Amino acid sequence: MNLWLTRVVARPALLAGLVLGGCGSPDPVGSRPTVTDSAGITTVTHHSIDDSLDPADAERTVLGAGTAAAEAFYRVRAGVLLGDSGAVVANAGTGELLFFGADGALRTSFGREGQGPEEFSNLFQLQGMPDGSVVASDPGNRRLSWIDAGGRLLVSRTITFEPEDVDLTRAIVGPGYTFGVTTAGDVVTVPWARATYSGSEGALPLKGELRRYVPDLSDHVVLDSVLLRTWFEQPRSNGPPIGNVLGSPVLVHSANREWIAYSEGTHHRIDVLEEGARAYVIEESRGRTPFEPDSVPAGYHHAVDSLPSYSDLIVDSDGRIWVRGGTPDASPTAEWRVFSERGSRAQRVTLPASSRVLDASAGDLLVLERSDLDVERVVLYSLVAADLPR
Repeated sequence: MNLWLTRVVARPALLAGLVLGGCGSPDPVGSRPTVTDSAGITTVTHHSIDDSLDPADAERTVLGAGTAAAEAFYRVRAGVLLGDSGAVVANAGTGELLFFGADGALRTSFGREGQGPEEFSNLFQLQGMPDGSVVASDPGNRRLSWIDAGGRLLVSRTITFEPEDVDLTRAIVGPGYTFGVTTAGDVVTVPWARATYSGSEGALPLKGELRRYVPDLSDHVVLDSVLLRTWFEQPRSNGPPIGNVLGSPVLVHSANREWIAYSEGTHHRIDVLEEGARAYVIEESRGRTPFEPDSVPAGYHHAVDSLPSYSDLIVDSDGRIWVRGGTPDASPTAEWRVFSERGSRAQRVTLPASSRVLDASAGDLLVLERSDLDVERVVLYSLVAADLPR
């Protein structure tokens, strides 16, 4: 298989005047956040984000143009930049991790679909680690796998979590799944709530424990009580969950290196853990978009009153937090908001609506894009003369 991950080089003339909030640039008026401390947790509140970047006119080379790579990617779940400017992509459609070198060529692959050793049933999440290895989460096989930058398996662990007491009369709850791991090997987990079927007691009433387990899973501490990914539906309904139709808030999260971040979707708030302990909170002082459906199908108990604050969240390799707004529309572009590590600086970045940020480091930006026919491709942007917020 001859695959290529091709760099996209933005025109310096375009980006020279669009510096992404680097350390040496002055603060625009109104961009300074408010910083407060409570119980040892710092909260950074952004009242406006004035810096913006739209690389739509930048020159680019599309991944896999004219090669078999255009057909290789299917159900890409995640991607991580490696320290040597290479990248690894979690290709859930084939159950593989694809490792690319700095020149964009496919260097090696790891895994395949299945339930045996070195196989993935549900390649769900990928986390980069400081030593250059990656951790692949496979809740289908209830397994975590550590793989080095050369595509060799270091260790694989079967994960069985202590069951959590959840009111099953109001929810369909699967086994817990991994939020992320720490560099010490601790495992941060949350219950997997697949659906709720009674919303009469308020918007998204079901909560679950965010836990940090020691490496051998023999003990844990509770870090937070969080709203789970939930839908409102009748359990015997033949139709789709009402949350899919009406846009119910969801728990979005990501992990990279020593950082784990999550947002419940009910407010513009992001909680960030460092080494498995809450370190700081990033907030935006803006309201959510009201939502009033024309009608609610008979038999459903509840419809949400506003759209999710964020529909996606990514932690990049430098500790920045990328979030995508939760308001769907017909626009061909989508706005991502990127916050520096510890949230002191922020930037708005415009990308095609069909794309998803996977990772960023220094000036490199790894993006999943989808064509009009839903064909996936992975693109590595090289943002010449631009610095991401630090």
